[in-house]
Amino acid sequence: MKTKRMAFGITVSLGIVSFVCLVGYFLALTDIWHDLGSPDFWRGEGSCAFEWRILGWGYWPIFAFHVVFFVTAATRKKWLQ
Repeated sequence: MKTKRMAFGITVSLGIVSFVCLVGYFLALTDIWHDLGSPDFWRGEGSCAFEWRILGWGYWPIFAFHVVFFVTAATRKKWLQ
């Protein structure tokens, strides 16, 4: 029972972090979209360099959440029946 509770807590925590990363993705991509016409954008420099790093960093918590969720769901035989 304790293992189930811990798995649920980890999944919920990663879900919250994943949601925050999605909000960061939205904000970063909005900035990138608005700066699309500048010459610095195409060189990966200027005001969008930080936004591109946010996209790179934010990928891993989202990926980890999905992996943990699917592993937890697959190990719960009761959900599969």
